[in-house]
Amino acid sequence: MTGKAALNYEIKDLKYIYFYVPGIGTTVVSNDPFPGAVEQKHAFDDKTLTVTVGEHVLQLSSDNRLLGKTPESGFVLVDKNFTVATKFPVMGYGPIRVAPYAWPGSKTNAEVKSTVEAPPLPADMRPTLLLEPCPAGQMRTAGPPSLPGQTAAPPP
Repeated sequence: MTGKAALNYEIKDLKYIYFYVPGIGTTVVSNDPFPGAVEQKHAFDDKTLTVTVGEHVLQLSSDNRLLGKTPESGFVLVDKNFTVATKFPVMGYGPIRVAPYAWPGSKTNAEVKSTVEAPPLPADMRPTLLLEPCPAGQMRTAGPPSLPGQTAAPPP
C-alpha cells in the first residue's frame, strides 16, 4: 500500500515520527535512542526514512534532506495496542513516545465507527435473473438455462 501526502512546513524540533498502519499498529521512530526502541541501521538516509516492521516496510520521503549527509540509525518502537479510527495509513509527529500520541492537526473521524456501507451498484451493473422464481410449492420441469458454451444441467 502506498500513501502520499504533501506537507508544506519544516519541523524545527522533531522528536518522534508516528506511522499508524491498520493491522500493524502505531510505529514510533526517532533518531535518538529511547526506552523499548530497537535500532535499525541506516534508517535515515538523505531524503528518506525507511523502517521495517515485521514483513512490512514503512517509508517516508522528502524533497529536502531529513537529517545529515551520512545515513543515521533510527530507533523504532511498535505499539500494536494503539489504533486510529481509520482504515488508511496515517503519518504524524510529536514530542510524546507513548500513547496517547500528540499528533498536531489530527482529529477523530466521527463518521468511522464500524463497517462502512458501499454505495449501490449502478443500474447497468446489477445482476439480472435468467428466470423468474417459481411460485410457492411448484417446481420447473426443465433444468436451468445454460449459457453459450456450457453444457445443460440435468433437470431436478
